[in-house]
Amino acid sequence: MAEQPKRARPGGRTAAVRQRILRATIELVAKHGTEHLNYEEIARTAGVNRVTLHRNWPSRNDLLRDALAEFASESIPLRDTGNLVADLTDYLCTMARTGQSTVGRALLQAAMHSGDEPVIRELGLQLLDNRLPEVQALLDRATARGEIPRVDAVFINQMLSGPVHLHLTRGRTPFERADAQRIVDFVLAGARATATEPDVHKGRTRAT
Repeated sequence: MAEQPKRARPGGRTAAVRQRILRATIELVAKHGTEHLNYEEIARTAGVNRVTLHRNWPSRNDLLRDALAEFASESIPLRDTGNLVADLTDYLCTMARTGQSTVGRALLQAAMHSGDEPVIRELGLQLLDNRLPEVQALLDRATARGEIPRVDAVFINQMLSGPVHLHLTRGRTPFERADAQRIVDFVLAGARATATEPDVHKGRTRAT
């Protein structure tokens, strides 16, 4: 009996369709904001049936939340190489590059004008909250290596990302890696200076 051709696994196709839908959603939000976002246009852009959207995302806000999470995960990864200064510097650089992209600028503007796009702002805040455990885990591992004292991810993330957002919205020059490292050095120096442990400077590493 001739061997039957293998069929593609539904999971793989489903994942590909999901990714097309989420990318189409981000693309349309960047172009038009959320006010006029509708499932018909998303389905047409993604090349899928509108029923697929309603079945997987009955709420438009759920779709927006997943799309923003996917965009952030792909665009602003948080890596752990064992060198906290280098990892946080990379994190801020990718954050800045994303904010300077066409999609990033549109989303940033939408988030800033909360009166016009309250959904984007609220979902953006939820997205930041969802990433905090990941940031805290990175910081805790650095603490275990002796790079920094125990610090709170909420505070550190605000201190790191705040200057980047300010530069993107008010800065007149491109955001460079040197800018990112100055921010990281300043914030971590403050964390070390306010620590009570006598050996907080042990194991400090710097990005090259």
